[in-house]
Amino acid sequence: VLASWGLAHSWVTAEIAAHEEKRRAMAAESEALKAELRHLRHQLDPHFLFNALNGIAVQIPDNPRAAEEMIRELARYLRYSLDQRDRTLTTLSSVLDAARAYLELEKARFGPELDYRLTADDASRQLMTPSFLLQPLVENALSHGIEPLPQGGEIAIRTLLERGLLGVEVADDG
Repeated sequence: VLASWGLAHSWVTAEIAAHEEKRRAMAAESEALKAELRHLRHQLDPHFLFNALNGIAVQIPDNPRAAEEMIRELARYLRYSLDQRDRTLTTLSSVLDAARAYLELEKARFGPELDYRLTADDASRQLMTPSFLLQPLVENALSHGIEPLPQGGEIAIRTLLERGLLGVEVADDG
């Protein structure tokens, strides 16, 4: 009986230790992802802001209405950025709105050489996702897929909720 009790105690202790180690590993991974997200936000915002302001400045003399609309889109994007700076998750709808504002600014800067499509079903729009899920993907599609093409191209963002799983696709012509 004493040996059985000792084995049972050792087994329970080992299970508790394994569970605690797993919890610590998950917490560390979560913190690492949060730090990476914070770093990404700080890295993207100055670069994007610089390009947006230059695009607006170019539009002011020849097309003040376009410059005014670009300022509105920049304000929308910056509002989203400020609202989300301390949040890890937000609705996919908010993420898509931010991507649309970003693409509108880039469209004004690139002109007719850039087009985009956003397609998302209502079910997926309500899901909680990382707050800057699309930003690096869209930025990469623009800089590596569209910018090198002399004729420009299109960026397509598509989301779909299927069997409880969210699918997100960012594609470009390049």
